[in-house]
Amino acid sequence: MAFIRTVTVIRHEAAGTRAEVVYRSDAGSKKRKVSRGLRPLEKVQRRVLKAQQVFGDEMLRRHEKSSRKRRNGFLRDGGRNQAGAMSKALKKLF
Repeated sequence: MAFIRTVTVIRHEAAGTRAEVVYRSDAGSKKRKVSRGLRPLEKVQRRVLKAQQVFGDEMLRRHEKSSRKRRNGFLRDGGRNQAGAMSKALKKLF
């Protein structure tokens, strides 16, 4: 991750001042290519995908915890695990 985007050398000469770019980084400067009218839709979709990711991660964490806790625990705690994971995902969404 580069924090420096450009390096410009300014040279003072008899003919005047001249600025010359000696380094230009293109890393991290790429923009998402989305039409202006579709930007809100893309933003909503990105938020939904992040919420789904949170739901999946939290559901997996709760599932593994229930399975370690007792025999067939993932089945017994299934509803509670899903509700908790959904709650966390909705907090991320809104």
